[in-house]
Amino acid sequence: MVRMRAFAVIAISIFLFGAASAEARVPLEAFAARPAMSSPRISPNGAHVAVISRQGEAEKVLIYDVASPQSTLVGYDIPKDVEVDWIDWANDSRLLIGFSKPTTERFRGVTYDTSQSRVIALNRDGSNYKVLFQTARKLRQNFDLSGILSRLPNEPESVLMAADDGDGRYSVYRVNVVDGKVQIVLRGNVNTRQWLADTKGVPRIRWDFRPRRDLVEIWARKGDSEDFDKIAEYGTREFPEMQIVGFTSDDNVAIAVTRNGGDRFGFFEYNIATRAVGKPLYQHPSVDVGEPVGGPIYDPQTGELAGVFYVDDVVRTRYFDATIGAIQSSLDATFSDAGVVRPTSWSRDRKSFIVSTSGPKDPGSHYFYDPAKNHASLIGRAAPNIPADELGEMLIINYKSRDGTKLPGYLTLPPGKGDKKLPLVVMPHGGPEVRDFVSYDAWAQVLANRGYAVFQPNFRGSGGYGRAFAEAGHRQWGRRMQDDVTDGVKALIADGTADANRVCIVGASYGGYAALAGGAFTPDLYKCVIAIAGVSDIPAMLDEEATRFGVESAVYSYWVKRLGDPKVDLAQMQSVSPALQAANFRIPVLLVHGEDDSVVPIDQSNRMEKALKAAGKTVKYVKVEDEGHNFSKPRSRLILFREMETFLGAHIGN
Repeated sequence: MVRMRAFAVIAISIFLFGAASAEARVPLEAFAARPAMSSPRISPNGAHVAVISRQGEAEKVLIYDVASPQSTLVGYDIPKDVEVDWIDWANDSRLLIGFSKPTTERFRGVTYDTSQSRVIALNRDGSNYKVLFQTARKLRQNFDLSGILSRLPNEPESVLMAADDGDGRYSVYRVNVVDGKVQIVLRGNVNTRQWLADTKGVPRIRWDFRPRRDLVEIWARKGDSEDFDKIAEYGTREFPEMQIVGFTSDDNVAIAVTRNGGDRFGFFEYNIATRAVGKPLYQHPSVDVGEPVGGPIYDPQTGELAGVFYVDDVVRTRYFDATIGAIQSSLDATFSDAGVVRPTSWSRDRKSFIVSTSGPKDPGSHYFYDPAKNHASLIGRAAPNIPADELGEMLIINYKSRDGTKLPGYLTLPPGKGDKKLPLVVMPHGGPEVRDFVSYDAWAQVLANRGYAVFQPNFRGSGGYGRAFAEAGHRQWGRRMQDDVTDGVKALIADGTADANRVCIVGASYGGYAALAGGAFTPDLYKCVIAIAGVSDIPAMLDEEATRFGVESAVYSYWVKRLGDPKVDLAQMQSVSPALQAANFRIPVLLVHGEDDSVVPIDQSNRMEKALKAAGKTVKYVKVEDEGHNFSKPRSRLILFREMETFLGAHIGN
């Protein structure tokens, strides 16, 4: 097994917020809370910085004068029943705020969490407050009106937005941010769900959703006409073989994330007139670029492509813009110990930057950066009540599976506990075609702060390592994918890192399935199981998907490809379903599920509990009200963290 040290975090001068004092153990509330500060944005002229600030339940948008940062120019209190999602500058004096109001909806018999969202525009002194689209009668019933397609570089008082026009067509509008007036630009149709504009603010790509087949279609505009050609389609749960993510300065040349016939995703030019994939903009020799983690970096002032970011073991950047690339090099030297450092907002003249850092020991920090002086001053932190020395170091782990395949993973060490004979929490990720990497992970850090080492393997079937690696997990739930997790745990026991008598497996979504599979198929390896929103009965889940979406749908086809066809593979699917193998369990199980989960129906945990009880096994089941699949609400996360802390403490101690 190979280990590599990851990253620590530096301290740079503070000018707005003070540092938190260290505690013996960080309160769970600090890990569950929303970021205390997020989304700092600098105005185009570089004179002002706007940030989202939160203290407890109170949320504000604050604006600072760069020339006088000690005093707040103005602050806007946000009503308690809404949340700020993003902020940005429309121009030097006018601010845009995207906000949402949480609510619930029902679709095909399932209740799920959602929100109603809007954009407000106001002067930086708080005057001339406008809710965009508010005066457009036919647009008032739109559920989601928080997206800005383009800031229209040549029209500083207007933006492009998309909305349902009241007749079922999702169309593009020019919206004046001063008086709120709207003007139709281009009409969509009853199937249109999303738009993309080029760098000049001209809408050129639209996405249509075909519900009967559960497919998304990509349509490209033909020149300056209102005619479109379909250029691609994909199932809603698939990574599309080609996705359009932006434009070059040439209106006919888009930026596509595609494999282009190869194994790995990369960024390529794509001519929307000829439908031809052009030269690669960036492709990595061993990992995907753009899926499932990564994307383009645009100049916030011009909309031009500045570079791309991607992940190998850590987040990396590759810049095409030489000036921003030079800034990044300076930042890398200045913040040499930071996990990730990136400019996230900059002024029109590129003399003032907002820079954000993050990493295992840094939940997120935001700085004002002056490149001429190479000086960074702290604006604020996402989690000022979590001291860096109370967070765990994250190691990069390479180990071999039983068939000799080299596999990557990550080990977070509990602070102050060394690296030998540690109680271990194994935490396989969800998806499963996503991946873990070196970053701040609140779940892992909660556990590390409580004294546990946390192992996060990227087993076969994970995304990010090319098509072949992902497809190696197809129809391998409970088999090869689970073996890869097991082999990583055994390697950590063999090298003395983990105490073999104190290992628990914990996971959410697919990770919840993997946790249950660990209890069902390798019960001697673990002392307990925690499954959050986990799949437990694979045939029953496919029956549910067939009922909701139809056997001809892309959703059902997705699952058949990855799990098997019940018509021919039923016995195999039953054999790897933990709820159908409950008699194998010899260790206690904690089940946690959001009652409004629309991704993994709560029936999956209901079935698991019933099967375990019928088999005379030890199980605790916690249903979380008003929560969906992702445990996105602070209240729900706190419930989850408390249950995990108590359960782990009882069964593997710390």
